[in-house]
Amino acid sequence: MATDENGIPLHYKIFPGNVADPNTLIPFMLEIADIYEVNSVTIIADKGMSVNRNIRFLESKNWKYIISYRMKAGSKQFKEYILDEKDYINDGGLIYKTRDIASSYNKKRINGHFRRQIISFSQKRATKDKNDRDILIQNFTKKMNKDNLVSCDDLAGSKKYIFFKPINKGAFYELDIEKIQEDQKYDGYYVYETNRTDLSVKEVINLYSKQWQIESNFKTLKGKLSGTVPNVFINLKPYCWLHLFMFHFISVFKLHHLHSKFKIRTDWKKQNHWA
Repeated sequence: MATDENGIPLHYKIFPGNVADPNTLIPFMLEIADIYEVNSVTIIADKGMSVNRNIRFLESKNWKYIISYRMKAGSKQFKEYILDEKDYINDGGLIYKTRDIASSYNKKRINGHFRRQIISFSQKRATKDKNDRDILIQNFTKKMNKDNLVSCDDLAGSKKYIFFKPINKGAFYELDIEKIQEDQKYDGYYVYETNRTDLSVKEVINLYSKQWQIESNFKTLKGKLSGTVPNVFINLKPYCWLHLFMFHFISVFKLHHLHSKFKIRTDWKKQNHWA
């Protein structure tokens, strides 16, 4: 789903459930470009889209982007660069450092484009990262048997296995202490990649933060509308699209449109000192 700067949905595309997130960006953007004749645009996406082919595609179209980088999947050298305290700037509480890199594929095939990497640190985010990890570990330890193991069946349904490792050919899992200790090193760090070199670091981070509007739309679909939109079981693609468009997409559009109008009217009244 794509939204405007106010979070109002503009376009959506349905993908089969077995299509990985990184494989959705290119066909989605090609469809948008074909329908709306996109020229000047800034794509804001999370690290699920952060694969080199996606960024190279955006660069080939001369489109701007701000995408979070998959920090923990980076090279050893990049992780060392993040943890190196050298060159970090404290700008009124915003702690960051930047570097410009040439766009390349496997350190070769340079295409003439450059990206700016912004590495930021926030104590608030560090606390959140620690709490998120602790919740996963606590949920795991609650299921441990007397040998401090959790069976594969008991672990079924867990969203993340990152801090657990299989033993006995996958029949059981145990805590992976090394991975936990490695993960702790990066608490509070966040990495952005962008070709918007005309923006300040604060402007890039503020623009990226608008991504919550997309997440809010999906929460609205799953939460507020789940009890009001009728459940319809259909297996033909055209009818799936029709159902989603008529009930879900239009509903979210109207909710945000009304909210946007209400905010504008409220602000206008304040400016004119209305009660």
